[in-house]
Amino acid sequence: MSVQGAKEAAVFRLRRFSERLVGRDRELEALVRTVRVQRLVTCTGEAGVGKSALALTVAERLGAAGTFPGGPWVVTARGVRSVEVLRRAVDSIPAGSLVVLDGLDDALETRREAVLVWLLRLLQSPKEQQILVTAARPVGLEGERVMELEPLEGSDGRRLLTGRADADVDSDEAGALARLLENNPRAIVLAAALLSRIPGAVLRRSLEGALLKGIGHADISPTPLTVLLGIGDEQPPGTRQLLVPLAFAEEELLADQPSPARLVLQARRLLTQGWYDDALDVACAALDDYQREGNAAGRATALLLLAQIAEAQGELARAALVLEETAATFGGLNDGDGLALVRKRQARVFTLLELPEAAFAAFHEARTLQASPKLDACFAELEEKIDH
Repeated sequence: MSVQGAKEAAVFRLRRFSERLVGRDRELEALVRTVRVQRLVTCTGEAGVGKSALALTVAERLGAAGTFPGGPWVVTARGVRSVEVLRRAVDSIPAGSLVVLDGLDDALETRREAVLVWLLRLLQSPKEQQILVTAARPVGLEGERVMELEPLEGSDGRRLLTGRADADVDSDEAGALARLLENNPRAIVLAAALLSRIPGAVLRRSLEGALLKGIGHADISPTPLTVLLGIGDEQPPGTRQLLVPLAFAEEELLADQPSPARLVLQARRLLTQGWYDDALDVACAALDDYQREGNAAGRATALLLLAQIAEAQGELARAALVLEETAATFGGLNDGDGLALVRKRQARVFTLLELPEAAFAAFHEARTLQASPKLDACFAELEEKIDH
């Protein structure tokens, strides 16, 4: 199955957005004022900085105020590269609406000219829809208003971390962790989830070690030892790569060790028996072998197993990070079935982390890749939760 061909855009009317913003009062007020009067507004910024959360909060506020007769609508455009898919999605939305095109990056990167023509026609349409885009960079149309979202202020990063962590975190320790994560909201939320399993001082030292390892290696590929968020040619160097360590055991493999396929089977047996630490060590060894061989399919299998181990250990943030890397690997292989499996597991993890919007997006992608009545039911349940 072609991943690109299967991808559709989720469309839903927004009534309530569940995530509460921290430290974004000024940006929220500014974006509300701009969207009221400007036909095309784009919220830009690095990965995880909170573009979607801000845009959906703006849409919720304007919807509650009755600013747009057609109401606020959200089009989940992540992974969508077809302008025709986007056009069908927006055509289904009534006139006089606020349309949030969330995550337009893939279409802009692969079909920029076609996207610009479509948006221009949309802005000239008698339906008079207001467009709010979230993307890494501006769309590039004349008359577009752009708000670049920066990382949180230091005190807000600390407040977000202490507010989301289940465990008690010393204020100074929380501030140090937030700084290491460049006060990036998504990274902070994941770090807060990790703190339920790892003491703050230990997590901080791991982060510091990972950052030191990354110095001078901006082109390093993501591994299960160190997850790189927001990596790419467009990213600034240094800590903006947002290295989030997973505390995996790093081992040198001996020449006489069994093949990676055997290691995967051994790790699965250990996982089934509840020997999680041993399963983790063996799965990491299998992953290292696959990477040395350049076996992308094997690498995806080992990553999926590592995510299962993390979830079994209750380390949901770590599982979410590994699953994202696994999804990228399956996507590179154009393996729709593998990607569907990953998205289903991500949806479960995001639900447990109380991130319904992220779970909604993952479920939607799984549905477009692999039809299932059970997935439809889960999707409808999440949609109702988001709307109400």
